[in-house]
Amino acid sequence: DCIGLDGGYTQHVGEILEQDHQLTLKNFCFPICKKRLQPLHAEEANFNSMFGGFRSIVENTFSEL
Repeated sequence: DCIGLDGGYTQHVGEILEQDHQLTLKNFCFPICKKRLQPLHAEEANFNSMFGGFRSIVENTFSEL
């Protein structure tokens, strides 16, 4: 299983992993943050775009429920 997070929740992943030893970082998916004054690589920007599209689909599904 995998949980998709936006950037605001990534700060809590470490705490969650400490509390539940069955989870790993592979159970979480979140956008790649760019480093200050450095652009994202093309692959990273593509991942963020695809992840944003996935989140939009999920949010749209919930809005229709």
